[in-house]
Amino acid sequence: MPKKSMIKLAAAITAASAGAAFAACPVHPNVSSPTSPVNNLLSLEECAISGVIAQDLTLTSDKLWVIQGKTSVGDSTVAGATATDPSASVLTIQAGTIIVGDDSTVNPNNTFTTDTGDVITTPAPDYLIVARGSRIEAAGTAQAPITFTSAQAISGGIADSGQWGGLYLNGYGLNNGCKDAVAPAAPTGACTRSGEADTGTHGGNDNADNSGTLQYVTVAYAGGVFSPESDLNGIAFQSVGSNTTVDHIQVHANVDDGVEMYGGAVNLKNVVLTDNGDDSFDSTEGWGGKAQYVVIYQSSGSDRAFESDNNKKSNNASPTTDAIVSNVTVVSSDPGGADGLKVRRGSLLGFGNLVMDKDSGTCFDLDDSAGDGNPNAPLWAVTTDCAGLVTDKPESDTWIANSPGQVSQYTSSLNGYINGSAEVAAAVYDMNTVDSFFDTTTFSGAVQDCANDWTLGWTVNGTLPAVDQNACIDSVAPVNVPIMGWAGLAVLFGGLVGISRMTRRVK
Repeated sequence: MPKKSMIKLAAAITAASAGAAFAACPVHPNVSSPTSPVNNLLSLEECAISGVIAQDLTLTSDKLWVIQGKTSVGDSTVAGATATDPSASVLTIQAGTIIVGDDSTVNPNNTFTTDTGDVITTPAPDYLIVARGSRIEAAGTAQAPITFTSAQAISGGIADSGQWGGLYLNGYGLNNGCKDAVAPAAPTGACTRSGEADTGTHGGNDNADNSGTLQYVTVAYAGGVFSPESDLNGIAFQSVGSNTTVDHIQVHANVDDGVEMYGGAVNLKNVVLTDNGDDSFDSTEGWGGKAQYVVIYQSSGSDRAFESDNNKKSNNASPTTDAIVSNVTVVSSDPGGADGLKVRRGSLLGFGNLVMDKDSGTCFDLDDSAGDGNPNAPLWAVTTDCAGLVTDKPESDTWIANSPGQVSQYTSSLNGYINGSAEVAAAVYDMNTVDSFFDTTTFSGAVQDCANDWTLGWTVNGTLPAVDQNACIDSVAPVNVPIMGWAGLAVLFGGLVGISRMTRRVK
């Protein structure tokens, strides 16, 4: 289980419109007043969403939106790789909107006993699902991010992992795990399978499918053990296609994985994953996308930075997990000693321009107990500062030897999560020559320097290691910099005085 996050909202949070008359919640079949009001410190009018949302709905930033129970945009249970969902709809979320989970909902799988005799109490299943054929259009900004969090985080309580369910996107993309109860004999090239944690069906034959937009979105304090067979991730991309737009997202303090890709070909840029309980970045079942600019921070209680499988039951399942992640910074002060990069079960996940600073454990593990790692998974310009460069398994040595680019050890000089002098000197590979999705960069790691810190202004306060502004180094012209700045950071959430995001936690 993850480290309990003890971050509180500042008691000084007030609403600019406090005391003003509020407009009623919009008239919509899935909108109502919450059965259990959150009593938020922002003094926002509270509106609840629940059930199957079969008509387009807009969540506005002048209200606090409460997810009550399993809530789905469209019908997440529609089966068939080419089935049309008559309830398909669009959920639009305005910049600056806050959405919380109502943890008063009862989970039908509330308590169970594991094989080892442990009694597990599962969290309330307050989660949001975007069904195949439906879309979420959540376009925040650096100055007004969209915030998914727990009720405790905005009501003066202690924010902790597992206080609500998380966010699930289902698409019509390819998937190699179709032989389950939904489709025991699905046709070739049109695999439909059931999502974990009762999140509906996903999969098909369209890796260019569009599930919408996630920009400047944070998901915090979510997840949990849903049942003996499945857990809840922070954001799960289940067979999500490449026409889905995902950039500037953070998942913080989730019980299970931060993000997990189940097949599909969704691409991501500017990703922050902090103190998630299991793996920070997980991929499986034929994910064929790319990701660039990824910051991973693990302080305690976390598992691997990256874990990737082709398929848990078949190394040779098609399509193969054959994705690439570039410009990555991994900072791990977690004493648990989990592997940094775990690539197994036939996966071909590759890494480029990665720097890793791990206080314990090993950087690479291509193998597990079954000995089924893939030594052909590529590494380009990977620089590590770890207790051990590889495990004692020969497959990991072969993995490094087979890589097309440079793999080396160094002594980290990271300034928090920002490149220092040693990172500036690290090897760099032009990943644009590998795939046009990637920006050509002159640096390894995710954040080039303090002047180009794309995490500022929108990530959850205090969740990244401290940056010493006096130790910042200059570099070349800005690369991949969103419009941001200190001006306006005090005014977030659609005209409200928001959470101060100017303090970084000391490592």
